Amino acid sequence: MLRAAGKALRSPRPSAWRSTAPVTINHHMANPSVAPIAAPFASAGVPSLADFADHRAAYAGIPMSYLLAQWTMLRTIALPGAVPLSMKALEVSSRIGATRLMESMVRATAFRVFCGGESMQELESVLQMLRQKDVLAVLNYAVEDEGGTDAALENNTQRIIDTVEAAAQHGGTVPFACLKPTAIAPASLFTRMTALIEAQRLANPDAPGALTFDRMQHIDVPAHSMPSAVDPASLAAVQPLTSEEQGQLSRALDRFARVCDSVQKHNLLLLIDAERSYQQPAVDMMYRWCSATYNQHTRRVYNTYQTYMLDANARIADEVRWCKRNGTHLGAKVVRGAYMHEERERAARLRIASPIQRDFAATTASYDTAMEQLFAFPDADLFIATHNVHTCMRAAQLMQQMRIPNDKVFFAQLYGMCDEVTFTLARFGYRVAKYIPFGPVDGVMPYLVRRAMENRDIMGAAVSSRKLLCREIGARAASA
Repeated sequence: MLRAAGKALRSPRPSAWRSTAPVTINHHMANPSVAPIAAPFASAGVPSLADFADHRAAYAGIPMSYLLAQWTMLRTIALPGAVPLSMKALEVSSRIGATRLMESMVRATAFRVFCGGESMQELESVLQMLRQKDVLAVLNYAVEDEGGTDAALENNTQRIIDTVEAAAQHGGTVPFACLKPTAIAPASLFTRMTALIEAQRLANPDAPGALTFDRMQHIDVPAHSMPSAVDPASLAAVQPLTSEEQGQLSRALDRFARVCDSVQKHNLLLLIDAERSYQQPAVDMMYRWCSATYNQHTRRVYNTYQTYMLDANARIADEVRWCKRNGTHLGAKVVRGAYMHEERERAARLRIASPIQRDFAATTASYDTAMEQLFAFPDADLFIATHNVHTCMRAAQLMQQMRIPNDKVFFAQLYGMCDEVTFTLARFGYRVAKYIPFGPVDGVMPYLVRRAMENRDIMGAAVSSRKLLCREIGARAASA
């Protein structure tokens, strides 16, 4: 199998995955962002564990070369030390001037499996494949200039808008754009704003009220508790934003507005990524600022809730209250989280309480509660981002029990991960998307390594995917 896998990694990407069965495109894919949504619940029921384990149905029409390449990468990433070693190799290659060699290696391996291509033109074959499997796409131009200068932030903003315009050309099958807040505003600004928010909340725990951030006076400070978001020893010395920081904030709001305007113009949806605990309250205020304008009549902008954070359910409850008071819709992307290891290390370094759930079971319980909270709010729409089969089953059960319209929920998985989950949900009539990073290999390499570090627990847990891939590869080889 390893020899065949090596050959698969060297072979070109298929022009499309051609299914041998007739393709049926769901009508709800044509325009998923129209609101208000009043579509009836429509699915083929709740998939069982046996349905998710049906490798023949999941991988129907997918080329053998791709299956081998995916199995090889998932197996490699799961090896102890593989991800840290990749980070070290990236650093060394940059230092000794061997970046071209590293780019070639990445292009033939991780990039091929986990990225859609280097350009929108290369993405076309991937998008065609997804359409044939009745799956939507979320595009993420994964080259981020984190220099923090205005020129870099403006460049990132324009890239996001360009991706929005490209997504709009695909007739509803690419309904989302992505926005990482620290790609269009300085990370230091979110850190400073969060420190001010926490200081205000400590001073007035029962009624934190509003802060005098320019252009945001009408936005309430999030009322939930953020455990150890900021080093308590530093809060007493927190000073108001300087005139320079106020200027950064004003320019950041302008960039948020430009992206939201583009999304609204093209009738798409926007996913705002989560940031670290010591930046997230400021991101929440930015989301509310956007929501007050763009979520008045429909959900247009989605905030992200990381359920490995101890305060996730309190954040959601507070956001629901805020939406009810202000008459806005709530777009909510629910994830387990991306910065767990970094957050724990930071808390240990500062000798403060960790803001992270004690274990995976507690995180899952928080995730289930988050879905229940959001399903109970009629003006909420969910983006359920998970690779966990049991979480998908629980979501489907709740949708059935609570009569949640199918058009109010999206499921999503990373491109190159857990195809059996994605394609099974699509087969049962749920709206499901692949989150697809793309961009030049040299620019995407840091993103790939960062995501691998952030998600190394998920990568290591992809045992079921590897087993199903192995069964499908074996079955095809036996029948050849």
